[in-house]
Amino acid sequence: MALFALDTDRSEVARRAWETRRANMGPGGQSPAPRAPRAPAVESAPAVVTRKLPNGLPERRIKDPKNIARVDTAYTHMPTAYYVLSGQHLSSGASEDEVRAQVETIAKSLVSDADGVSFTASVNASMSRQMSFQYTAPGVTVSRRFTRDQDGKLSVYHAYFTVSADKQGTGLAKSVLRSSFDTYTKLGVDYVKVGANLDVGGYAWARFGFKPVDEHEWSRLGHSVRSRADALLDAGKISRQKHAEIANITRSSNPADIWSISDQKDKVGSGSLGSSLLKGLSWDGKIDMHDSAQLARLSAYLSKGDDPAKAAQRSRAAARSDAARRAAQVRIRRQRKRQQAERDARMRQHQENRKADALLGYRYSPSTPRSLR
Repeated sequence: MALFALDTDRSEVARRAWETRRANMGPGGQSPAPRAPRAPAVESAPAVVTRKLPNGLPERRIKDPKNIARVDTAYTHMPTAYYVLSGQHLSSGASEDEVRAQVETIAKSLVSDADGVSFTASVNASMSRQMSFQYTAPGVTVSRRFTRDQDGKLSVYHAYFTVSADKQGTGLAKSVLRSSFDTYTKLGVDYVKVGANLDVGGYAWARFGFKPVDEHEWSRLGHSVRSRADALLDAGKISRQKHAEIANITRSSNPADIWSISDQKDKVGSGSLGSSLLKGLSWDGKIDMHDSAQLARLSAYLSKGDDPAKAAQRSRAAARSDAARRAAQVRIRRQRKRQQAERDARMRQHQENRKADALLGYRYSPSTPRSLR
């Protein structure tokens, strides 16, 4: 009798627990009402999403309001644009108009130094963590693609930049690059990538401070450079000593040695030896925005021909932008830490609920709805 009474008591406890669950179910009996927290209270973290984009975005006034004739954002998915630019998710209550205004400001700032050229810009952001900026003007086409990877790093790919013959040598490329990299610094871009394969691109991007993405790419490019050096030696355009120097440089394991090739000043035909060796070659390159050597080379190129006052002003602006970028990275790290604390608290709460269910004698079966497990 004692055993039977014990089983009866346990069944009664389970029945009462089940009736309590049924009473707390929501409309339609599909899901239970939230349980009262059984674990110690955990301080709730601030909202994951803020309405404004992070500090450090382009704030300077656009130099020439007529530089951009129109910015088309019809095909811009604003939540994707917000995530790509800030690394955060756009909440349902945030205003997309604010994001659109910032996107238009960034679109203008990327080419704001290109005086005398009136661009039409279009922005396209899809659901693939990518955002592209397209610029067209008579004789000029520019394309930039922003990508936020799973680690939260922001990179920009220079898809193409074409300039007609009548606009070459006017400093347009330098102006566009200067305004673009100013914006990259303010946005906290980690890498800028390029595919050097159009006419002078194989030579020009090395002069700007880009280098092959890795040792394998540099080894492949070095083989092509040695082949060209062999042809120049056979044609009597370079000496054996210079040929040996080029061969030694291209056999190194440091991708930055491409600069030693592009900086070769010996006269070959109507150009330099560096241009003869690199023009027309295809290679994948990048600039690490945290690499001081690459940034110094890029800055030297962009500031060439500037007066000292402008160079000093640009240096101060770069320092302020770098500080803002570091502050934004600290905020993102803190936010991720808070999110992890929230996830851990929810897991502890779930485990406590399961323990309480076990004490009540409630057992789960494959047919139990997930909402009750």
